[in-house]
Amino acid sequence: SKECLNDKNLSIEIINKWIKSNSPYKGNGWEPYTISIRLVNWIKFFLIIGEKPSDLIITSLNKQFSFLSKNLEFHILGNHLFANIKAMIFFIFYFDTSNLKKKNKKIFLLLNSQIKTQILNDGYHYELSPFYHSIIIEDLLDIVNLGKIYKYDFKIDKRLILKMINA
Repeated sequence: SKECLNDKNLSIEIINKWIKSNSPYKGNGWEPYTISIRLVNWIKFFLIIGEKPSDLIITSLNKQFSFLSKNLEFHILGNHLFANIKAMIFFIFYFDTSNLKKKNKKIFLLLNSQIKTQILNDGYHYELSPFYHSIIIEDLLDIVNLGKIYKYDFKIDKRLILKMINA
């Protein structure tokens, strides 16, 4: 929220409290979709404030990434799998190591295959839900903007995004 951005110490306190209150790999906070949303939000927060996370937060982010990378939601597909992919990409670029990019090359291939699978020729998301459609648009825009920050072209067709917005 805007209040948290205005008070970065409050935000960091909330993140630290979450880490201390949620044992790794246990509970709803460790579901892949939940991790995906949290990873992206925490990384966006640190990008916005322009500070490096503490060692405690970095350790937690690493554990969450590791868990997520082994538990992508292929059984659910749709917006869940797309959120998993987005979170993996955010982590890989935020911690910007060429080793991570090489090791996780499959995630970039998966992004492109899911774009082709999930977005129909008319620009609608294949689940035909306005809610999921808007989530996927936001996810695509986030990935495109991440590419701008890190000067990386994800080769996402901007016309496709426009088609989705106008669908």
